[in-house]
Amino acid sequence: MIALISLLLLIGLQASSPVDAKKCPELYRRYSAQHTFCLPANNTCSILKRGVTDKDKKLIVKLHNDYRNKVATGQESHAGGMPKAANMLEMIWDDELASVAQKLAETCNYGHDCNNCRRVKAFSVDRILET
Repeated sequence: MIALISLLLLIGLQASSPVDAKKCPELYRRYSAQHTFCLPANNTCSILKRGVTDKDKKLIVKLHNDYRNKVATGQESHAGGMPKAANMLEMIWDDELASVAQKLAETCNYGHDCNNCRRVKAFSVDRILET
């Protein structure tokens, strides 16, 4: 399940080329000169699909929240189980984060980038890349 969620999130994110200031909104340049949103797509990799349909957004969020609920209620048994969560909130879809994730996926670079390279207006972002 975690691998499926990771794959779905990856479809909707990565970084490594120079930034074109004319194409990079100030909103992202202020976080990092190499912000993921501002990096060009990698022309040497095959991008089969861009974007996520509304139906797929709902499915991704549902699968993610179903799994989080299992963890929150102490019903997750992998890795020896986990204690119940005190206050695990439901996740919601964020279109800005999805746009940055799409740009990341289009770079086809699975290396690490800087923490501020993926920051969005509402919050800082971490990532887990599982292949």
